[in-house]
Amino acid sequence: MAMDTKPLTPPLLISCSQISAHGYCDNCGTILDQVSWKQCKICHNFDLCRNCAKPAFELELATQRDHKNYHKSNNYDDPKGNEDLHSVFVGEAEINWHELLNKIKESHFQRIMEKGKIENDMEMSYVMAILEKKVPTKTAPPSPSEEEQRSKLGSMLVEYHIQAYKRKIRVLSLDGGGVRGYMSIKVLGELIKDTYLPDIEVFDPENKEHQEKFKEGQLKFTDQFDYFVGTSTGGLIAFCLATKYPILEIQKIYAKPSAYFTKNWLNSWRVFGWLGDIMSAKYNHNKIHERIDSIIGEIFEGRLDHGKKLTAKNATLLDLHNLLNPEHMISNDALKKNRRYHGSSLEFVDDKLSTIECIEAHKGITAHRVTREKVLLITAYNTTTSSITVFNTSFAEHWQYLIADVLKATMAAPTYFQPWSIPKGIKENGSFVEGPKPHDVYIDGGVFANDPELTALWAIRMQWKKMVNYRILSIGTGCYNPELSSTSWGDPPYQCSHIGCTKTFIRAEYLRLHERSHSGEKPKPCEYADCSKAFSNSLDRTKYIKRTHLNKKTYKCQIRGCRKSYTDSSSLRKHVENILGQHAFPNELSPSSSFCVNALSDDIQQTPISNPNPKMTHLLYLCQTLE
Repeated sequence: MAMDTKPLTPPLLISCSQISAHGYCDNCGTILDQVSWKQCKICHNFDLCRNCAKPAFELELATQRDHKNYHKSNNYDDPKGNEDLHSVFVGEAEINWHELLNKIKESHFQRIMEKGKIENDMEMSYVMAILEKKVPTKTAPPSPSEEEQRSKLGSMLVEYHIQAYKRKIRVLSLDGGGVRGYMSIKVLGELIKDTYLPDIEVFDPENKEHQEKFKEGQLKFTDQFDYFVGTSTGGLIAFCLATKYPILEIQKIYAKPSAYFTKNWLNSWRVFGWLGDIMSAKYNHNKIHERIDSIIGEIFEGRLDHGKKLTAKNATLLDLHNLLNPEHMISNDALKKNRRYHGSSLEFVDDKLSTIECIEAHKGITAHRVTREKVLLITAYNTTTSSITVFNTSFAEHWQYLIADVLKATMAAPTYFQPWSIPKGIKENGSFVEGPKPHDVYIDGGVFANDPELTALWAIRMQWKKMVNYRILSIGTGCYNPELSSTSWGDPPYQCSHIGCTKTFIRAEYLRLHERSHSGEKPKPCEYADCSKAFSNSLDRTKYIKRTHLNKKTYKCQIRGCRKSYTDSSSLRKHVENILGQHAFPNELSPSSSFCVNALSDDIQQTPISNPNPKMTHLLYLCQTLE
């Protein structure tokens, strides 16, 4: 179900003004939100959007049949196609519709009373419209038949709301957040273990028996949900959960992010600085895209389309719809027919019948009612049309997109990964063939819905068309909300939370490294086999190896004539103090720093000093020059 807005820069001479016309296209079901469109000038009850009204566009056979039947039932001549169409503005259309709508409401009301049941919000609106006209007054009290009718309607209204309460829709929503998706997977894993694996005290992810029990628990967990919705990294996780792919396998991606998220070479060289960020995306997408392709291949393993194996190169959202809903399989050959019904006219129901087609009196549109399906929603932003898109596995307009393209688009976070171009195509004998239209370019859906809960509620409202009792499990990726003040707003945003520590850092990874000094964690062991030392970061380990194992003396005395070197800064400090005396020194000496302590050096501007201490001569001109 696309939730698109119009381009910011519309084509020349085509209005992009959006209005609420309370009407929709009789062919594709698209809401008419333009100031003008095409309408039948004979019956004034057949409307087409700009796309369907094009002379070369072939209307659905069912659309032509419904239009012809409406003319016949009202004693009009048979429609003659484009000859009977003319442009109509919204004001004129609403005048034509006013009388028709009153007739439609009356006919619907009679049908509702005959069946004794209100089925959706549209029928509820018809009932309320008629009741408003029949409000009793003191001068015109209701007749016995009207009293009976009102009593029956009261019971129907109560029953409608009771059914809405019983109609439970369960939604699993997963936020975006890049590698922080690891948090979502850990939360899901703990939920599954606590609920479905109570007999396992210590879960071992490498234990085959534990893995199998976890898979069984994951299946029981995901079977509860009707809608899966995700943005960015949450889109990938939602896809895997909806298709029953083991999340223990997905967890490996986030446990070792450096294996899948590698920097582009321009960004990895510090010499380019901020130019690297301007000239290219921060990360190379090849490895994570290869992993996405392999996951799709594993999920569709053994499935064929016209004898061809389904892979990332030919598996579309229609194939995904069929995988999620095996009882509602739709073949590619029947795609054109089902496109009409799996659009704006689709209505999910809880009836036992799998499919019910009923001709609605309202403008002859066929409403397609289907028993509830499992639906996957993935968000992305279309930069070509400046519009938001919610890819929906139960919306026919999206069935011609490749699953791999949709997942890569939702993960194309601006500046981190390059935007992703998506073609729309068709399946021919199991192969995906790109269509003639130019590709649209998409980026991460997090630019408009990093938390995609509301997009799921919107899709439920559009596809169920009635009141439902929805339950949402929304899992985020964590957040950091620093307190800002007039004096601290420019400080580094990441502050150590350890009691007594006031250090702040400009990047989260720096804070993470610093916190090891409080926790005592030392995950970097010395690389020499006979050494048991461990360090909190790689830099300290490298220094230790050079100083201890390689005996590299990187701290050199800079006093003229002195060629001594030392393995550590404290030894160099003592050496200089022995020569110059014990005085104030810089807090830290490092191998990357050189200290000029020669008063006769040409690089130092000497300052006249009265009665200087000869032992202090060098120290008075001490300077630090960073290489």
